[in-house]
Amino acid sequence: MTTWWLGGGFPMFFVGLVGLWTLLQSTRFALAPLPGQAVAIAAAMGTLLLAGFAGFLVDLTAVCTQVPQHPEWHADLALVLLTGLGESLAPLLLATAFATGASTLLTIGLRRRT
Repeated sequence: MTTWWLGGGFPMFFVGLVGLWTLLQSTRFALAPLPGQAVAIAAAMGTLLLAGFAGFLVDLTAVCTQVPQHPEWHADLALVLLTGLGESLAPLLLATAFATGASTLLTIGLRRRT
């Protein structure tokens, strides 16, 4: 778990914070749905997914700029690039996991409101 989190780099902290906040808000909505709160949660989920995608792009940029600077990595280029791509996907994976949980709780809250 720690290796996966560290592999995602700095964007993981931002995605983690936005994800926890979104999950907390959607849990509150599932327990006590208030009018207008669903739109705010949906917007937070959009922000969360955009943050995950931005994190993916930041990490992918780091891989693309670091690999050419290390000629010793070129012998195992495919392995280095696949490892970098795998690490770059971590923020996007975390964001979609949080968004899945939040959307499930949002659905429960919407169902309870009707």
